[in-house]
Amino acid sequence: MFSQEKYDFHLAGMNLLSLCDKNKGLGWKEVNRVQGTGMKMFFRINGICVFSMILLLLSAHGLGAATKSFVKEFSYAANDIDTHESAGLIAYEQVKRALHDDAALYLQDHTEVKYFKLSREEVRALLAGIVMVEKVSENWNGKVFALRAGIHADILKTVKALDSLRKDKPRIERFVKVRKKTGEALLNIEKFGKETPALKADPARADRYHQAVRDLAVAGWLVKALSEDMAGHDGEVIDALTQAIKLNPGDKALYLERALTYQQMKNDERALEDYAKIIRIDPEDAAVYLSRGNLYAKLGRLEEAIADYDRAAAVQPGDGEIYYRRGLARQNMSRFAEAIRDYHRALEVNPRHAEARKNLDLCYQKIGTHDIETAYFDAVIARNPEHVTAYLGRGAAYWKLGHNEKAIRDFDRVIEIRPSETKAYLWRSIVRGRSRNYEGAIDDYCKVLELDLMNAMSFGPRGKAYGDQKIQELAERDYRAAAGIHAKDASGHIYRGIACLESGRYEQAVKDFTAASKRDPGDARADLFRGIAYGRLGNFEQAARYFGKAIKLNHAYAAAYALRGAAYDILNRKIQSSEDLKTAARLGYRGARDLLRLKGYK
Repeated sequence: MFSQEKYDFHLAGMNLLSLCDKNKGLGWKEVNRVQGTGMKMFFRINGICVFSMILLLLSAHGLGAATKSFVKEFSYAANDIDTHESAGLIAYEQVKRALHDDAALYLQDHTEVKYFKLSREEVRALLAGIVMVEKVSENWNGKVFALRAGIHADILKTVKALDSLRKDKPRIERFVKVRKKTGEALLNIEKFGKETPALKADPARADRYHQAVRDLAVAGWLVKALSEDMAGHDGEVIDALTQAIKLNPGDKALYLERALTYQQMKNDERALEDYAKIIRIDPEDAAVYLSRGNLYAKLGRLEEAIADYDRAAAVQPGDGEIYYRRGLARQNMSRFAEAIRDYHRALEVNPRHAEARKNLDLCYQKIGTHDIETAYFDAVIARNPEHVTAYLGRGAAYWKLGHNEKAIRDFDRVIEIRPSETKAYLWRSIVRGRSRNYEGAIDDYCKVLELDLMNAMSFGPRGKAYGDQKIQELAERDYRAAAGIHAKDASGHIYRGIACLESGRYEQAVKDFTAASKRDPGDARADLFRGIAYGRLGNFEQAARYFGKAIKLNHAYAAAYALRGAAYDILNRKIQSSEDLKTAARLGYRGARDLLRLKGYK
């Protein structure tokens, strides 16, 4: 027994179900109106949540746990080569298909399954793994196989099972795929069985008919395997797949399913046997080489794994995952130079492969600065002379090796192909500074500021950008070298100040730019960079002051107007910011135009 309050709640739920069936276009507000104000709290729960609550309530009190029965009779007229087994199989699959159709129709018309966003075909397919079809009677007279079968389904349990499966898209797709195979097999049986002359007189057609019957039986075993997989019965899954393989030993998909199940059971040796069988059936299947290679790698058999990755890459050279996996195996064998080439190739195919990039960084750290090879980048450029990333990578490699002129040539090429690439200017600035070409280095740095005005004062150290190409440590080393140069003129102080800026030593940068200004009071660049240093220290009043000093020294200094405009914007002086940015834009400063658009200034 249960309380009157619970009973009223149960009735309210049943009334709601009934009302929604009768008024399918009725909105929730209208339902409230029809049912009365006393039910408002109940009706605030939307959609399927209501029905889930009702299911739980019904389950708790044993209400509504009705069993629905569906019964079908089917008579299959056999042909001249059918046996008792084949006729029985065909009859059973036909009646099973019809019963699942009826059950799906009932569930979607009379239960909350209608709200599960499952198609009729998906419900039919899933029911094959949820509800058993039981044979009631059968009769075979050598010409006709008569079968009576039925479904006796607990509606509550069936709905709950569908509810738990409806978000498992991969499993749904597998069930639908098997149902489709069943339908195709039945169509072929009908096609080849009804054609004239008799099957016995046409051996080729008889073979096709027998194959269709085997396909039907295989589909039945696959449904069994899927059903046992849902229940977590791995052993029964293996048994069902083994039966399917006996019927169709040339189907590599069946071996793959069994191999994956063996891996799930930690029976890796049996999985390897199935992968070998697949390869014998189809030696050009790159995915199988990749899967077996991954299993070899998991078992620590790295040489065998690499051999499989080699075969996979030969068959499908455009798959970045193959190169990543091979690089991982080589990295685990401390073959870092080879791993680096593989990771670069993986990133060439998929630049967003985060794991390849992370492991590339680790390999660079292991291999050391002087052992990095440029051969990979040479090969990429040979294939694509416009490959910006390859030129950047090779330029960085030359830089690490101390080949400054070669590095600058590669950065020049990047700028030629993509004039907006800030990294090329920044890296060329550092290499020029190493070569004591301070004027060129400062010009490049000013170009970086123009292209990346919004980050000029607020973000640093800019040396973090080097981390993208895994050369952070080298960048810091060059900054230290630059700071150690005895600066004999203003440009030297300015460049050393820039080095301090990029390594995050902002107070030291201020000192260098102050020294540069004293050495050459007419050099507006010293005040410009001193303003940037104060900006990075968070002192934007001082930043705006020194940008103003730079403008007094050079009334056409577009960068100074742009940076002062950015500082004023941070200080919330919108009118002054807008005026400075417009002036910089009129002087041709690209970064100012970008910031004007970003801030919504007219």
